[in-house]
Amino acid sequence: MGYKKYFTRKRAKFKSLDGEIVNIPYSTIIRSDIGGLLFYQEKKLCHLSSQNAIDFFVQDDDGNGKKRAQIVNDITKILEKNDSRHQIRWNRIWSDSICQSYRRKELKDHWLWDRSFYDAPIFILEHIKGLVTKED
Repeated sequence: MGYKKYFTRKRAKFKSLDGEIVNIPYSTIIRSDIGGLLFYQEKKLCHLSSQNAIDFFVQDDDGNGKKRAQIVNDITKILEKNDSRHQIRWNRIWSDSICQSYRRKELKDHWLWDRSFYDAPIFILEHIKGLVTKED
């Protein structure tokens, strides 16, 4: 009760809250406690709001962790491309009201995804992926 499941969306290698270096393979299921700490094999990994949590873990309570991880990875990879369509993709993200609700509010002129993006429902992530892959 009170625990949530998370899916490792890419290999997670970092220094845990316990001070140990962890090396968690892709697709490993981890859990969080009611206070927002993530655990792996009873080791305290990090806080759910931390950059490590954002970089490596997506929500899996609905059993869609693998699919969520793939879509999040696809979106972030496409948005990192610095090609001739780079600005077009980002303009779509900035102007979309759905995307705006998944943006960190404290940054007015720079876009970073909020924690909620990494835990978003699949249909929301598919909408965002459609924006960044749209050819017109």
